[in-house]
Amino acid sequence: MTPKAFNRTRSLINAFESKGVRSTQGTLRLEVALGSSASYTFNINDNQTKLATEVRLRSGDAFIPTKIGLFIKKANSATLTDALQATSLLHTYPNSTVFTGSGEADNLESIYSGRIQITVNSVNLTETIDTLNFRRVDMAQQGLAFLASAPVGKSNDYTRSAWQGGDYGFINYEQDICFNGQANNFANLNLAASVVNSGTQSTNYAVLYFRGVLLLNGANVAQDKSIKTFLSRSK
Repeated sequence: MTPKAFNRTRSLINAFESKGVRSTQGTLRLEVALGSSASYTFNINDNQTKLATEVRLRSGDAFIPTKIGLFIKKANSATLTDALQATSLLHTYPNSTVFTGSGEADNLESIYSGRIQITVNSVNLTETIDTLNFRRVDMAQQGLAFLASAPVGKSNDYTRSAWQGGDYGFINYEQDICFNGQANNFANLNLAASVVNSGTQSTNYAVLYFRGVLLLNGANVAQDKSIKTFLSRSK
């Protein structure tokens, strides 16, 4: 018999539901505008000012990450409306066809020599997740020529970058931590040097995604670093 593939998200949902805790697949989407700093902070809790496209953690809930992804977003306007935020594309590397400002694409490469540091309940739990994990250069890139000569009325390059599946740009997050919506949680993107990562006639964002298990009304059920303890004591 072929063994079934292990799914950590499904396993955690089953474990919590067997103890009477309502849980489901969940997502956190955190964004920060890029400028000339060597460090950027992503707010995780819902009680802070946020963009229309962000998904934060509500105060009564808890969240266990099982996947993490880092993306670059370019909002092509100086007037940042909710509609513009919602329609701006995510990118997995700084394509010079998209990030067209002088030195813009080269400067954004600095993101992939950095690290992500995660703090849960004011305790630094993840010191270094190297950001090179998230750099994806697909075969079908925006601006990549695909015909030696284009037919009449047709462009000779891709106008959008490829996106190979829902987990494209993500890696597994293996550490047992839990964001508690009533605690102080945040993530830092720390770069090796301070460079100009802002856009030209636009705003560039770093977008940090967490996928995992959302514990509805679970802020008092699972604390950070206590997932295994909770499950063992609840048998």
